[in-house]
Amino acid sequence: MPNCLQCAQNFSVFPEDLEFLKKLSPKIGEKVYEIPPPTLCPDCRKQRRMAFLNITNLYSRECAATKKIIISNFSKEKENVVYDIAFWWGDGWDRLATGRAYDFSKSFFEQFAELLKVAPLPALHRAPSFDENSDYTNYAGKNKNCYLLFDSDKNRDCIYCHSINSSENVLDSFRLTTCELCYETIDSVNCYDCRFIQNCQNCSDSWFLSNCIGCKNCFGSVNLRNKQYYFCNQPLTKEAYLDKIQALRLHDYLHIEQWKREFDRIKKTFPQKFMEGFQNENVLGNYLTNCKDAYYCFDSRKLWSCAYIDRCFDDAKNCMDCTEVGDMAELLYECTSSGYNANSNLFVANTLGQLFHLIYCYYCPQSSHLFGCIGLKNAKYCILNRQYTKEEYEELVPKIIEQMKKTREWGEFFPVEISPFAYNESLANDFFPMTKEQIEAKNLASFQKWKWKDEITEMPKVTKTIDAKMLPTEISKIPDDVLSWALLCEKSGKPFKIQKLELEFYRKMNLPLPHFHPDVRHRNRMSKRNVQKLFDRKCDKCGVDIKTTFSPDLPEKVLCEKCYFDVVM
Repeated sequence: MPNCLQCAQNFSVFPEDLEFLKKLSPKIGEKVYEIPPPTLCPDCRKQRRMAFLNITNLYSRECAATKKIIISNFSKEKENVVYDIAFWWGDGWDRLATGRAYDFSKSFFEQFAELLKVAPLPALHRAPSFDENSDYTNYAGKNKNCYLLFDSDKNRDCIYCHSINSSENVLDSFRLTTCELCYETIDSVNCYDCRFIQNCQNCSDSWFLSNCIGCKNCFGSVNLRNKQYYFCNQPLTKEAYLDKIQALRLHDYLHIEQWKREFDRIKKTFPQKFMEGFQNENVLGNYLTNCKDAYYCFDSRKLWSCAYIDRCFDDAKNCMDCTEVGDMAELLYECTSSGYNANSNLFVANTLGQLFHLIYCYYCPQSSHLFGCIGLKNAKYCILNRQYTKEEYEELVPKIIEQMKKTREWGEFFPVEISPFAYNESLANDFFPMTKEQIEAKNLASFQKWKWKDEITEMPKVTKTIDAKMLPTEISKIPDDVLSWALLCEKSGKPFKIQKLELEFYRKMNLPLPHFHPDVRHRNRMSKRNVQKLFDRKCDKCGVDIKTTFSPDLPEKVLCEKCYFDVVM
């Protein structure tokens, strides 16, 4: 059992893992180049991959080609060459201009880092031709009238959301599918006119629900099935329920905050299912749907024979150690944000669409047989952005791999120090949060060097600045000119503005204005989900062994699947 080179903890490399690595090992010419066993534990490997994804932080900067001001997830002080996304996808520039010969006097990662600073990259991870009035979105597509929407597709009139799909009029939510008129909703499907719900399906006209299915006009309840007019898990007549809801004055900010705290307490008194998921066979993880033979996987659907996967969707097969991949992805290892018909790719980051036999590449869509390339499109048989014949490619790549074996680079994902993003900009900070002090301490103890970006608070151009805590507690008392105000977050002190579509939503839903910056609200939502880590426990009812994301020190009673379905109402 090896020790992780990063966290020093023991971890297992199973025989199935080794067999998987043999299956994924590339064949170049007539020789197979075996991928060695991992040197980091699964969590540290995931953290390293996530450090290359900046999904939610957007900045203003200049396009290096057109010189116009653009929106990008690369801040202006980054050394990278960044192009407007429409220009980058066009044919008006030479993608091979940054190509260079491989230098065997330097390590591969050293040369890759040099290329990463000069090869033009798109400002955002989306295709503008598919979007309408949704400029402030990233890792997203086919959206209309959306603002600060991330990792999301096919939505309309949605703001401040992450990982939602096919939804409409949704605000401040995380991981939804086909929902409408929902607010502060987490991990839910097919819900309508709901507020502050989590892990729910097919619910409507409800407040403060957890693990409920098919419920309507319910409030403050947990583990309900197909119920109507329930208040804190107790049935009421329609008249009594409506009277109770009206008496709560849920249009008032102070009353809502009181019920947030109360419902957090209520949830802990109910038994919890050991994992979230359905229609699975032989899986281990959490938030899995329609998966088979999926080991240590999270937040994914339609996986088949995969291991150490998170945030992957729609027919990912025979993949290992991947983040944000899917949609006909197969035979991928240590890849992040790679999919849409991707096959036989190794150590690839931020590359979507028609990818075959890519090794150690960054943002090279619609390409095949590339090694160490960055920012290419429709390319084939290139190394470090330089064009070769098939024969030249198959002669040079094995020599590079042999050198990488000697430098112990072969088989490792890109080192975090060459990521264009600071740790606190990246997706890693959502799932493995660290402070600046912890980063500095980690850099002293680790062979990897993590970066930190100090926040620079810029006051927007406004007519008025107000502490959010001084806002009227009811939306009916908010004037139209709030759109020209800067609100100061109660927690972080950072200024934020209310958008026109956002104000319309609050008025339609009769909800008060938020008092916290959107980033703080996102972190609060993430804190309501368990960590992506499995713990050994026993079912609190029958005593059977279970693996769950509920750590043993959490207060909730956790049940196996059979016992859980015996107690839901």
